[in-house]
Amino acid sequence: MCDLNNSELLLLSNLIYLKLNIFNENRVGDLIKSMLYKNNLNKAILTRLQCKEVVKKNEWLVVLKQIQENDKLNNLKIENIEVDTNGVKAACFIDKQDKASVVFRGTKTIEEWGDNGEGSYMSDTTEQMKALNYINNLKYKNITVTGHSKGGNKAKYVALLSDKVNRCISFDGQGFSNEFINKYHNEINANKDKVLSISAKYDYVNCLLNSINEEKIYVNTSFQKNPLYYHKSNIMLDDNGNLREETDPCSFMKIIYKFSTSLISELPEPHKSFVINSLTDIIELILCDKDLESSILQIAKGILMMLGYTKHYNLKAEINLAYNLLQSLSIPLVFWNDFIRSEENNSKLILNETLLKFKTYQENIIFKLRNLGIEGKRIAIIIDNATNNLIEDFQNAN
Repeated sequence: MCDLNNSELLLLSNLIYLKLNIFNENRVGDLIKSMLYKNNLNKAILTRLQCKEVVKKNEWLVVLKQIQENDKLNNLKIENIEVDTNGVKAACFIDKQDKASVVFRGTKTIEEWGDNGEGSYMSDTTEQMKALNYINNLKYKNITVTGHSKGGNKAKYVALLSDKVNRCISFDGQGFSNEFINKYHNEINANKDKVLSISAKYDYVNCLLNSINEEKIYVNTSFQKNPLYYHKSNIMLDDNGNLREETDPCSFMKIIYKFSTSLISELPEPHKSFVINSLTDIIELILCDKDLESSILQIAKGILMMLGYTKHYNLKAEINLAYNLLQSLSIPLVFWNDFIRSEENNSKLILNETLLKFKTYQENIIFKLRNLGIEGKRIAIIIDNATNNLIEDFQNAN
């Protein structure tokens, strides 16, 4: 049997988000039958706190039936399941020739949200090291690793650091910290050819942090009302369960990334640590059926409380400062679809209108920050400079 192709690995990277461990099945085909029987799928679907699951039940049914129609996937054995409170974190899929494919799940727990932030400034996070330990404890060699989002990041991590891995397909996986790049410079150069990153053209997560200069493929998708739905685990699949057609990378992604990273790099502590820990969490948490702008405001406030960042901010003015700072960094997401429309239509008019709205929104935040003392004024200057640079970069690119 030949190795699983990229489309098949993407299907498995979707499957891992379901609570596979509640079904007493060790073969994919039997597992799919169990989930499709009566209302068992409802038990398998994970939810994000009070937010509706981003992949709806009818979409899961499509994915499961696509897997069911693939004999190669149906015959895979499932071994070495690693679980947490929200289901399966990793699983090993074995074909008839004992070829192993390991799938890592993306973010689903509060602990993993915190780990996302640590990945921005630590060389190795707890979840990454657990993934490496998982791989090194398997009896198999020449392993293929894959995963979506945080799962894709873990797949890249273990591919670079474990001799047991000979192939990695990362879907929408974020990059690595400066600390990781510096610490593992030799390992990256020796092993980056193992890695292929496949991302939706307008996905926001895959461009976060540092690339290892691996091969990259970008995939066209249908238009999404909520721009963070471009990060959905099933968005790159067509109606037949295959990867959608390849396309060019998004032209404005680097400009948005530069805005975020340059702003963060200028921030004093504790604000720098706060936003680094929060930005990826916002992307993961905002996947709800709500108005995007109000969602960002609610989630910015919720992150302050839920993840305990108020320990850095004892005074009301300081909390307001952090709240406005997080809003400012999240503003590109509010106008994401406007940037997409300007690119798809090659329209300077749409772009200029979007930049004007972006500038107005940031000026409102800057005004509030200037009324929050010396520290607020300092951060207002940083945001103002980053905003002006973003506008200049867009204008120079066109």
